[in-house]
Amino acid sequence: VMHFSGSPSLTAKSLRNRFTKRGISSFLSLSGGTFSGFSRESLLLINNVILVVAAVSVLLGTLYPLILDALNLGKISVGPPYFASVFVPLTLPLAVLIGIGPLTRWKQDEPASVLRRSLPFLIGAAGVGLALLYALTEHVSLMAGSAR
Repeated sequence: VMHFSGSPSLTAKSLRNRFTKRGISSFLSLSGGTFSGFSRESLLLINNVILVVAAVSVLLGTLYPLILDALNLGKISVGPPYFASVFVPLTLPLAVLIGIGPLTRWKQDEPASVLRRSLPFLIGAAGVGLALLYALTEHVSLMAGSAR
């Protein structure tokens, strides 16, 4: 039997046995245990899925016009409206996950506890956002008044 890196636990047979119906739980317990639906691991998993979907949408937007042209089915152009309509729905949940991911505990956490830990940051972000909104609208109205 050939071993990878001299480790008898990484043979093809042992990996196959770990991925059988009975062996999945033993594989997870060997790799550090299971994690709950709301944990840093699950948020990282959702984050990675969103990033893969974003990459596939870029691939589709890039290759679709080339494939149509190669098959003589017409020419189309995929530009900023396509990418804006695809990436805005993807980046909003991604921004939320990036914000709460570091505040979430490994293996298991409660949403209420994460909300309590993130409340000061949410209040600070809302304050900065309102201050920027006020400053920018005041600046724009001053510029409009000076143009008259």
